[in-house]
Amino acid sequence: MDYSQIAASDTIRILVATDSHVGYNERDHIRGDDSWKSFHEVMCLAKERDVDMVLLGGDLFHENKPSRKSMYQVMRSLRMNCLGEKPCELEVLSDMSENFQGAFNHVNYEDPDINVSIPVFSIHGNHDDPSGEGHFAALDLLQVSGLVNYFGRTPESDNIQIKPVLLQKGNTKLALYGMSNVRDERLFRTFRDGKVKFFQPSTQKQDWFNVMTVHQNHHAYTETSFLPENFLPSFLDLVVWGHEHECLINPKYNPEMNFHVMQPGSSVATSLMPGEAVAKHVAIVSVTGRDFKVEPIRLKTVRPFAMKEIVLSEEKDIKKIARKDDHRAELTRHLITVVDELIEQAKAEWIETQEDDDPEEDAPKPLIRLRVEYSAPGGGNYDCENPQRFSNRFIEKVANVNDVIQFYRKKTSGSRQTKGAADMPEDSVLAQLAIDSVRIEKLVREFLQAQNLTILPQNSFGDAVSQFVDKDDRHAMETFVQYSLKSQVKHLMDVDKVDEDDLMDMVDQYRSKQEQLFAAGELKRVRKAKIRPKPDGWNSDFDGSWEDQPGAILFSDNDAQEDEDEAASVVAAPRGRGKTAGTKKAAAPAKKAAPAKGGRGKKKVVEQSEEEEEDNNILMVDSDGEESQLFVQPAAPKGATQKAAARKASPIKRAPAPRGSGRATGSAAAKSQAKLNFSQASFPQPRSQANGTSKKMQAIHDDISDEDEAFEPAPSTATFFTVTAMSLSQTLETPSAGKYEQPTGLFINNEWVKGVDGKTFETINPTNEKPIVAVHEATEKDVDIAVSTARKAFEGEWRKVDAGTRGRYLTNLADLMEKHVDILAAIESLDNGKALGMAKVDVNMSAGCIRYYGGWADKIPGKVIETNSETFNYTRQEPIGVCGQIIPWNFPLLMWTWKIGPAIACGNVVVLKSAEQTPLSALYVCNLVKEAGFPPGVINVISGFGKIAGAALSAHMDVDKIAFTGSTVVGRQVMKAAAGSNLKKVTLELGGKSPNIVFKDADIDNAISWVNFGIFFNHGQCCCAGSRIYVQEDIYDKFVEKFKERAEKNVVGDPFDEKTFQGPQVSQLQYDRIMGYIDAGKKEGAKVETGGERHGKEGYFVKPTIFSNVSEDMKIMQEEIFGPVCSIAKFKTEEDAIRVGNATTYGLAAAVHTSNLNTAIRVSNALKAGTVWVNQYNMLHHMLPFGGYKESGIGRELGEAALANYSQTKTVSIRLGDALFG
Repeated sequence: MDYSQIAASDTIRILVATDSHVGYNERDHIRGDDSWKSFHEVMCLAKERDVDMVLLGGDLFHENKPSRKSMYQVMRSLRMNCLGEKPCELEVLSDMSENFQGAFNHVNYEDPDINVSIPVFSIHGNHDDPSGEGHFAALDLLQVSGLVNYFGRTPESDNIQIKPVLLQKGNTKLALYGMSNVRDERLFRTFRDGKVKFFQPSTQKQDWFNVMTVHQNHHAYTETSFLPENFLPSFLDLVVWGHEHECLINPKYNPEMNFHVMQPGSSVATSLMPGEAVAKHVAIVSVTGRDFKVEPIRLKTVRPFAMKEIVLSEEKDIKKIARKDDHRAELTRHLITVVDELIEQAKAEWIETQEDDDPEEDAPKPLIRLRVEYSAPGGGNYDCENPQRFSNRFIEKVANVNDVIQFYRKKTSGSRQTKGAADMPEDSVLAQLAIDSVRIEKLVREFLQAQNLTILPQNSFGDAVSQFVDKDDRHAMETFVQYSLKSQVKHLMDVDKVDEDDLMDMVDQYRSKQEQLFAAGELKRVRKAKIRPKPDGWNSDFDGSWEDQPGAILFSDNDAQEDEDEAASVVAAPRGRGKTAGTKKAAAPAKKAAPAKGGRGKKKVVEQSEEEEEDNNILMVDSDGEESQLFVQPAAPKGATQKAAARKASPIKRAPAPRGSGRATGSAAAKSQAKLNFSQASFPQPRSQANGTSKKMQAIHDDISDEDEAFEPAPSTATFFTVTAMSLSQTLETPSAGKYEQPTGLFINNEWVKGVDGKTFETINPTNEKPIVAVHEATEKDVDIAVSTARKAFEGEWRKVDAGTRGRYLTNLADLMEKHVDILAAIESLDNGKALGMAKVDVNMSAGCIRYYGGWADKIPGKVIETNSETFNYTRQEPIGVCGQIIPWNFPLLMWTWKIGPAIACGNVVVLKSAEQTPLSALYVCNLVKEAGFPPGVINVISGFGKIAGAALSAHMDVDKIAFTGSTVVGRQVMKAAAGSNLKKVTLELGGKSPNIVFKDADIDNAISWVNFGIFFNHGQCCCAGSRIYVQEDIYDKFVEKFKERAEKNVVGDPFDEKTFQGPQVSQLQYDRIMGYIDAGKKEGAKVETGGERHGKEGYFVKPTIFSNVSEDMKIMQEEIFGPVCSIAKFKTEEDAIRVGNATTYGLAAAVHTSNLNTAIRVSNALKAGTVWVNQYNMLHHMLPFGGYKESGIGRELGEAALANYSQTKTVSIRLGDALFG
């Protein structure tokens, strides 16, 4: 007899997993597929290991309305792995209609129409909970499709009955209990009040193995916001705990309750916290009779995650530099080394998990988090780099390219604070609430406690914030504040006599009472607000959604009284473990509390005078947030100053901000309670939210700040829900043009406005690496507003403007640009780092381009086409509509005009996104747009990041055409977005690796002059840079020597110095990229003729670099470097020159140097490039078309050819003769 077969026939094998979070971060181009891939691995394991069933502990989806992609991937995986001809050996013994709802109230494997071999049982979590009309969950869709058995529903959160699914295989009986997620505080109260009832099998109770899966907080974040283990019945054998993401896969025995608890954790990292860094596992639980064993299985597809925390003052090589000047570079190098070690650690861990799989497969980019405590000993300081810029150094190495590092500082005990400055929570709290695991409710409570807030109940305020952020309830905070204030006033009005001295005590007592009622779960949640009728004339497309506006909310004067009366009617009752209600002592841990005599289910019932509303009428709280700020900010020490005071060496001087603008003072912050502006007295203007409530106000001020402010105490603008005005311009001073007023807002509808989310980012001076000014950041919401504004202009006033008037607007703008040439050139040199002389050339070329297209505006003809005598046919060129335009950082103003000129000439309207590295000149020229007379909405300019604003613009359904200049990699993404949205027209001017060919008969001195200009012009940051130099072998050695001498004469330095030819690279990221290519060239054996290293100690300067002894397969010959680096190679014949010249995927430009006109024409014709120069280089002109072959782009900029990109042909055919058909 084979006893193993007998044991197998009596063993139920269950694959257990929780928190798959399919759909998490699915728009991220790196991490977007992580969640469904790990879920698919789990399902594949179920099939490979031949389990009897799969048990999922909630949060299968990351959202309660998952995307089609998420639903598709889950359904695909379930069908691939769970359907089949293998019979399921589980017998159902319970009444299935009591476990499963809907039209198919039975387990799927007993459905005669579906062949299910491995059934999946799942509860819902807090992310994929039921919502909307009908109260359906995503799991309902999977159940009705026959793929999942959705059980453990909790339709009444204050009266819960839990009945098991009874299963049997052989002699093993399994009672499967499930309880889907309920808001923790409410569930705590329901358990406490004895309103949770568990059912057991009526026969052979001792023979059943009882498994339960729950999805609740396992840790006591507050005294009621978790589910204590000792609330669960002691007859359970195993509890599978969902919701917590840390993997604790080995069951832990609870001696008090006599059951085991296992916590599988999530299968995808949704935060960068220590708990997520624990290796991810699922497990196979094998149940035989009343015994069970667990087989953990490590998941292989989970993206590796390494995390480390360091204290700079304890680092051996770093602790002494705090008192040194200019130590940022040294500190940054040290931190880079630490991150590189973490990357290698993550890679090693990945390889280790792959076991017998293909070792050649590359490890995915890991998630890396380095937490750095940067408090300096003895009065020194650590000059740390901006965290986002530091993180961007690893853009090709890690998956989380914006938040690799997190800085925080210890709170100094006993330090005095500036009067009125905002207190911050303790460091221990801040550490717990770091970037990716912040619990908004707790953060609000800690902060408001520090503020000594005396009116609003702190814990219910946190509840409202969670509703706003996690559940996208637009009015949660406003409703809460209105309700709380009315309730407080009503309470005070009911008091007969109030002594003024006792008023604050009474307010505080009432607030404390409300908090106690809320904590005990006895305070009814604030009802969702009613919405006023939309006023006449409200345009939702332009003014925004009426429901989003504060003035839309309608409050009933009776709300506060009703809820107060209801709360007062609650009868206090003892807790289930003998503790009285209302006590502030936290619930006892499972090991300490003794069960009450008489067992469970006999607790005293709490009665209320009225029933509570259903869940869909109250504010629900999501228990885990995932986004926060990169900096954990300390409390303000005495004498803390604004960031400008800390800057010494920068050549940029800021004029004092006018009174009433800029950041709020500390004393203003102390009055944060008075600044809570949720008034409904007047309807707001479409873009006025920044001074009151924004459409979706953030709970945390998460702007990427510059070095100084990022490490200063929290300014008053970080006060929760206190919005202070930030000026929309800043007075700056440049060495060449003196003081000027720099716009910093978004230019929409001919007005300067703040971003909806209130975010800003800083632009950096590449000469000294210091911040220049913060500008407002556009997000998807701002793109929506700008596009809507442009659309309104295009369909309205702009259509009435004739072509001649359009031309005059452009000509006026050209005149103004020429008038402002000195300021515009100074801004370009300041923001981009280009030499001032070159910047002035750029400005004049920009004005010329605008003037050129002003002349074209009324000269765009149609055609008359004669086909026969009975029809009159003609064509007309019409504008496309709303044009989205994304420009690069290397020629900020010039690219602005290349895009704006032809678009406006053809009658279009524009939404242009400037490069985040160089937004200043694009903003400044917008003032000239308004002065030139352009109507509102025709030209709109926003500043923002490509992955947010650029992506939103590319994929916007109301943008008719997108034009992009930048890298080929991003160009592909723009094309995908255009194709995936409304199939909008696309123009792309992309990268290049242009050949510069020198024949032996060329004037060698003249050729060297142009070759030098061709590569080192604009610091090599030019898409058509002649970076591949091919010299005929007869003159190669002589050419190399002379070219080296010429390159070494290029003056590198301060762009405001009139002698300077080459300024700094635009950013730290670009500098690092260039130096990386230089290192690669050296390692591959190329010879550095000159340069190859940094210039100076400050700024992003790179010496002009020439490589010789190169081969075609070297990285520096194949890839676009976009810097002052070139490679020289030999060729023998004309055919060789053509072959190597075309040996690239790019085709933007090329040059030929020869004294033979026949050679020049033959080679020019044979080269596959959009522009070929002969005996010159980089000589662009607005009358000459410019664009690329192959992967260098689509369409043409400049010249008449550009007009075709911004117009569309309409054919009109008019019948002149008699009817064709009688």
